[in-house]
Amino acid sequence: LAALEDASSAMRVLQVGEGGPISVAVVGTLAGADLAQALKRFAGQFPKVALTLRTATSVQVSDLVRRGEATLGLR
Repeated sequence: LAALEDASSAMRVLQVGEGGPISVAVVGTLAGADLAQALKRFAGQFPKVALTLRTATSVQVSDLVRRGEATLGLR
């Protein structure tokens, strides 16, 4: 629940036009060209956001989100 609140808070920051860090952790099978293009568009639309992408195993993605090292995890 804490990770969900963190992600929600990060999205609220974007809605008011501020910036900040957003870290996305994904399993390797999802980190393809489609995701890269989507993140590129996102970065262009929200230049004040410091966006980082990290690949990991499914279990690692969950751990990264739980520990607060990733704002959003896709498994």
